[in-house]
Amino acid sequence: MGMSRRSFVIMTAGTAAAVCAGCASRNGAITPSGYSGSVAIGTTADYPHDGVYDRFIRYRFFVLRRAALFTALSAICPHRRCTVRNDPEKGFICPCHGATFDLDGRVTGGPATSGLPHLRITEATTGQLIVHPEESGSPG
Repeated sequence: MGMSRRSFVIMTAGTAAAVCAGCASRNGAITPSGYSGSVAIGTTADYPHDGVYDRFIRYRFFVLRRAALFTALSAICPHRRCTVRNDPEKGFICPCHGATFDLDGRVTGGPATSGLPHLRITEATTGQLIVHPEESGSPG
């Protein structure tokens, strides 16, 4: 004898609820960068020139180098969570609704009302730079 349609729907709904509850846990939490683990991004030698590096866009963040200062900036627009792109003329622009941000992540044009979060970067004893998913601060 097979499972009734009602039992199947109840079981499926229960499984979906359990999966969604797991999404809210720390390991599956949605962070400003859209990922939940730390990412090794290489050493300072991997960033020879000042500018914006988008090689980690799959993790939804940019690495910026200005002189000896390195910054990791979330690529997630705070308006509707679209992935912003680097625009050499404007800084960053959201392709979904046109929000713009300067190179510090501050809003320069709406509809976003808050800036792109800065992500924490640490340097391991090996010289490897590590970007962490939690914010180190948000621009105004």
